[in-house]
Amino acid sequence: MRPFRAVAAMGTLNSLDSNHQDVPPELWREDVRRYLSSSALPIHFVGAGNPLRRDDGIGIFIASALKSRITGVSRSKAIVHDRSRSHETLLSRLPTDEGLVVFDAVEAGLGPGSIICATIGDTRYSFFATHNVPLAIIPGVAERKDRVCVMGIEPESLGIGEGLSPRVKASAEALASEIANQLVSTSG
Repeated sequence: MRPFRAVAAMGTLNSLDSNHQDVPPELWREDVRRYLSSSALPIHFVGAGNPLRRDDGIGIFIASALKSRITGVSRSKAIVHDRSRSHETLLSRLPTDEGLVVFDAVEAGLGPGSIICATIGDTRYSFFATHNVPLAIIPGVAERKDRVCVMGIEPESLGIGEGLSPRVKASAEALASEIANQLVSTSG
């Protein structure tokens, strides 16, 4: 993946945020296409988050939305993990020669609903965290940090409660649809 253009506190990132002047609003789609077309198969999609903290549940929501959209896609191409209790344990057990995308809420200072796509290696200090442990130090992830993609959405609310804010949910639907369209269009 090319270096990302919008710089945030967490690292070099890319965003959908239409209010962010330096980044065209649809640039994240290009990043999704590039990662999916260059990744080893199958690609594992892992949803992370806590659905009891409002928008923090976005990763699980995206994974579930994607799973329902790609029912006809072969497991040799894509495997969606949307119900793991321990994301860190799951990530450490996935084959290191296969693709990996982690969906999560990402605070990048780009505005609620912004879609962020970055490899672990593209972030400052490679320090994306799933909630308990930085991704870059999880066995099986650390060795391939330049090939692990985090696709996240800037949250609006991380307070106690259920349900996603409307802007964040709309971005999650757009991201899941884009990934599904790419996977379905290249199935053959």
